[in-house]
Amino acid sequence: VTAAAWIHGRCRGRNFTRADFRQTYEYLINSGLNFQAAQFDPNITNEERPAVEEEARKFYEANYPTVNYRGFVGFNDVNSTSLEPRNEAEFYFPIHYMEPVVGNEPAIDLDYHASGSRKETVLACMNNGLPALTDRLVLVQETTKSAYGVVLMHPGFALSMGGDVWPRDLASIVIRIPDLLRRAAADTMNSMSVYMYDASEYSGGPPTFLGGADIVVNDDNSEGPTLDFLTELELQDLRHTDHKYKEDVVQAANKNWIIVVHAPEGSYQPEYIFVILGGVVIFIASALLAYWVHVNSTRMDAFNTMRAQAESERAALILDNARKATKAEREL
Repeated sequence: VTAAAWIHGRCRGRNFTRADFRQTYEYLINSGLNFQAAQFDPNITNEERPAVEEEARKFYEANYPTVNYRGFVGFNDVNSTSLEPRNEAEFYFPIHYMEPVVGNEPAIDLDYHASGSRKETVLACMNNGLPALTDRLVLVQETTKSAYGVVLMHPGFALSMGGDVWPRDLASIVIRIPDLLRRAAADTMNSMSVYMYDASEYSGGPPTFLGGADIVVNDDNSEGPTLDFLTELELQDLRHTDHKYKEDVVQAANKNWIIVVHAPEGSYQPEYIFVILGGVVIFIASALLAYWVHVNSTRMDAFNTMRAQAESERAALILDNARKATKAEREL
């Protein structure tokens, strides 16, 4: 029994509960990272879908009674503008585990494999075995007009022990660009304007605006700088302004992001913001790596426990057989 449980759990790699996932989320946020949501997106077949949806339905009814759980949802084609019940498919990558739930309710069991940039990123992860970022998105849980976000997906790693199916499932972190800018600006000592663009989204096309903000540092700066978020502006138009200007490229997973800085006269230190933003991107990747280390560590602990139980059962069986054999010899 123990051996069968180990094989099943080890091959599927899903030996954790929602409570365990909550602990994983708290592990991440206590590291100081600010993100919209942490997610685990298992590869679910169409045959598994009814049972998976029923498990989620019971969980939300018991723990989040205000959630209107609709089962798997998604953008069923590239022209869809609103979430709808997910069409039947051979398999799905739903956001089945997510923290925090409050504030992210529309994303519950959203199928990343449905269409568009989300699907392209899933396929990139599965085909290459490497983390990848989506193109610019209007997040389904976004409530601020003209605020964009991205999703960082990670397929995990091939383990040296082998024996499991890889890549199979995905971990993901949802990042709001305004929150990313706010974190990057937290330690800034000078007022400046910062813009972010994705230069890798469309081959041959202009870089895509991700977000921008005027960072205003007050005299005392006791509560940190204030941010006024900016409307969309083409990079080419920005390059033609008369302000002091500097841009640089930051590699974020599979994307090339262009960071542009404008600063007023006498306070031009743009390199600082590049260092901060670069550090934030690295921190995000490190946090996701830490998440996978945590999950794999938990998995290995479970494996070692079950193996010890199996060895104990085997030893007890051998001892019992030995006693029976000794008893039989005495009776003869």
